[in-house]
Amino acid sequence: MQNDQLQTMTCKIIGASVACLNSRIVVQQALREVAWRAGLSAVRSVSHDFVPNGIGVALLLPEAHVAARTWPETGRAYVTMTTCQPISADMVTRLERVLGAAFAAERVETGVVNL
Repeated sequence: MQNDQLQTMTCKIIGASVACLNSRIVVQQALREVAWRAGLSAVRSVSHDFVPNGIGVALLLPEAHVAARTWPETGRAYVTMTTCQPISADMVTRLERVLGAAFAAERVETGVVNL
């Protein structure tokens, strides 16, 4: 693999449900759905519940990783997906919908960076 094949998609989730942002199950399921829709497979998951609220979750993939951190007190979350598989504009749109629905968000802002 050459370095120009690595891409990272970043997603800022805004105006999301506090209950969704503070649920490890919701966050893990959202990341698994993102990985699956991107044609990736999860090998392992790790999570941490922050006190008094917020969740951090990371999925290790054979192709790289998907990770999330939530801030329920502001209605926001940040999701990143780094992979050696191409991230098309259509895929970004599909994944925005998945994340928006999973977190009952007002909007999702995304960007893709070539590494």
